[in-house]
Amino acid sequence: MNIERIDYNDWFVSGGGILGVSYFHKTDPTLMMKFSSHPRPIEEMQREIDVSKHVYDLGIPTPEPGCVVFDGEKYGQMYKRIVGKKSFARLLSEDINLADSLAAEYAEAVKQLHTTKCNKSVFPDIKQTYRRHIANDTLRDDAFKAKALNMLESLPDADTCVHGDLHIGNVIKADGKVYFIDLGEFSYGHPYFDLAMIPAMLHSWINSQHLYLENFHCTEDYVRKFWERFICHYFGKDVTPDEVEDELLPYIALRQIAMEVFTGRKKEGKAVEKTFKAFENF
Repeated sequence: MNIERIDYNDWFVSGGGILGVSYFHKTDPTLMMKFSSHPRPIEEMQREIDVSKHVYDLGIPTPEPGCVVFDGEKYGQMYKRIVGKKSFARLLSEDINLADSLAAEYAEAVKQLHTTKCNKSVFPDIKQTYRRHIANDTLRDDAFKAKALNMLESLPDADTCVHGDLHIGNVIKADGKVYFIDLGEFSYGHPYFDLAMIPAMLHSWINSQHLYLENFHCTEDYVRKFWERFICHYFGKDVTPDEVEDELLPYIALRQIAMEVFTGRKKEGKAVEKTFKAFENF
C-alpha cells in the first residue's frame, strides 16, 4: 500500500463543506487532495482509490487517482487536479438561469455512464451495498427491515455502471468536459439507484435549507428546478416529476435508509412516510 506523508505547509484549502475539505498543492498545479470531515479507516480510503483506478481505466471521465495520504492523524486521498473545475452544484448556485443547460449536460454524462457495461468481477453489485445499509439501520425494527430487504431483492438486476452516490456535488465540469468524482460506492446495477439520490434528498430535507447550502451551495428551489429539468433531458419532455418519482419510489425509499445509516437520525415527515409505503406489500 502506497501512503504518502503530507505537510500542510505545501498545500492550501481549495474548498470544503459538511463532508470534507479539499486542498491544492502550492507549487504543483497538477495535484489535489481531500480529507473527509470524519476520520475514515485506511482500508476504506485505499479501497476508494482502487475503485477510482478501475473506473479511470474503464474510460469513464474521472480525475486520475494517486495514493492514500497521511497528515499524522488521519488519512486522505491524492488525485490529479482538474484545473478550473467546478461542481454542477457550484455552477447552479452561481446562475440559476443555467439550470436547463446544466441539466442537459449532466443528463448526457449520466446517460453515458448508465449505458456503460460494468466489469462484475471488479465492481460490487449495488444491491449488496443496500443489503448492508438495511442491516445497519439500527433505527428500524426487524419487520420494517425485512420488508425493505424483500423489496430490494424484487427489483430488477442490471450490469451497467452506477455511481452509487450521484448528485450535483459529485459531478464536476472543466473546459467543457464532465467528470465524476467521489467513487467510493461505484457499482453495477440498475440506473434507478443513481436517479433516486436527488429526490431522496428533496423528500428528506424538508425545512432544512442549511443542508442544501452546506452540500450544494444553493437553495432547495434551485435543486428542485435542476431536478425537473434533468428529468426532461434524461427521460424525455413528456414525463412529469410526479410520474418519474412514482417510478423511482422503491429506490428513493432505499436511499432514505442509507441516509438514516449515514446520519444516525430517523427520517420522518409526510414525504418520507409516502416513500416508505413502498415497503408495505413486501
